[in-house]
Amino acid sequence: GAYFAELKEMETTVRPGLVTHSTYWMVDGQRIVGALNFRHDLTENLKLYGGHIGYGIRPSERQKGYATTGLRLALEEARQRGLNQVLLTCGVDNVASRRVILANGGREIEPTVHNGRETRRFIIPL
Repeated sequence: GAYFAELKEMETTVRPGLVTHSTYWMVDGQRIVGALNFRHDLTENLKLYGGHIGYGIRPSERQKGYATTGLRLALEEARQRGLNQVLLTCGVDNVASRRVILANGGREIEPTVHNGRETRRFIIPL
């Protein structure tokens, strides 16, 4: 109810310190296996850590291609919105996310350090 209405509102309404974004649920049958968030714009902080797209997969459902497929679909959404590239980030120790990004055409750019953690950054041209 209210949670989903709020997510829908965030697609078009800018809130202080945030950007508009879309949330997508990854579902297999009737089971939610993950979620993906596509940020339509970037703040200075998101340029360093966060990027345009973030995703999470239920631990029991990892290594099944959900993140790779979800990111591919999100890239299509970004193209439709007129973006010519997207920025994605992940922790240096997040090998799975790095593989997902590279499988979708990611090109690694200079890393950043945010709150003492090194963050890998990638550009995916659209």
